[in-house]
Amino acid sequence: YIIETQSLNLNSNHFKAIPMNVLSMNGLKILFLANCEISGELDFVLPNDILALDFSHNKITKISDSCISSMSNLSLLNLSYNSLTELPDCFPNESKLNKLFLQSNMFEKLPSSLLNNATKIEYLNLSSNKIERLQPFQFSQLRDLNISFNKLKELPDSFDHLYFLSSLNASFNELTDLPKSMTSCRRLLDLYLSSNKMIHIPKVIMSFATLRSLVMCKNQLTTIPESIGALFHLKTLDFSNNNIH
Repeated sequence: YIIETQSLNLNSNHFKAIPMNVLSMNGLKILFLANCEISGELDFVLPNDILALDFSHNKITKISDSCISSMSNLSLLNLSYNSLTELPDCFPNESKLNKLFLQSNMFEKLPSSLLNNATKIEYLNLSSNKIERLQPFQFSQLRDLNISFNKLKELPDSFDHLYFLSSLNASFNELTDLPKSMTSCRRLLDLYLSSNKMIHIPKVIMSFATLRSLVMCKNQLTTIPESIGALFHLKTLDFSNNNIH
């Protein structure tokens, strides 16, 4: 018999590989295959109708060029909690990716085609990887960026057009400052900078007039500037475990 459905949830089963017959199901738009036993390489051409894929919590080590290049209509991609070290540098032009979850892999860098072509991304999670340097990006629609638990010493000066950014989590890195272009992020609500190497509060923070949470515990701060009092909307302010006298 033929099943027609828009959303198919096969999470927590015992697939060793992607069941290819599922991809060709009529009308399928959303496919969940999280927490299965899928390992090795993802090598398939994605049908144009599929808009969301969740392959999180598997043992995937590689993704083929043809797989990535066929994702032109994909809106959500979840590859978190796998064993990926890199992605092919062939993300399609005018990618429709809106939500991308890559946390808890072993990435050291991101492909330039992702950074330049996925301009519609609003939610990006890169936490718990091995990224030492984040290249300049073109994510002008970005609202939520999580780059915590990496090895970043600095952030790219690419925040000029991130007018919609509301949450940035850069905790557990090696940052000493924030880029000047972040003065454009005037809608930022939540900023998490715990466990970095900051000895002073970055000046750009004073540009975030709507900021409600500022968490900078476990840095190397020695003073709190009086200007912090101008951030009238702050609800949470955490400077614990610093060197403040």
